[in-house]
Amino acid sequence: MTSWANCPFERLPDPGRDKVAAHAGLVRDSKDIPIALAAITAAVDYLVSNDKDLTAQDETTALLRPSIQPIAVGRFLRKVMGWEETTLERIRKRNWSDFPAP
Repeated sequence: MTSWANCPFERLPDPGRDKVAAHAGLVRDSKDIPIALAAITAAVDYLVSNDKDLTAQDETTALLRPSIQPIAVGRFLRKVMGWEETTLERIRKRNWSDFPAP
């Protein structure tokens, strides 16, 4: 089993209050602006989240979508990773308690 400690990642500094304020309206919930800015700064291919404030395909994310592709977890697994519906259905109701502790 792979440990999360072995997964590569890039740590980015938190954007300052001024930068967050300058991007008001980037997403519906202002608490999500630092996450959206980090994803944009890191130039990730997808912002994978089940937070509808980030993944809504409407005017509330219109400023975000030209910079990054927000996508829900299930859709990402299906469309990008090629998971089949039967595999997704098997894992849909899992909780963290279903996994062994590291």
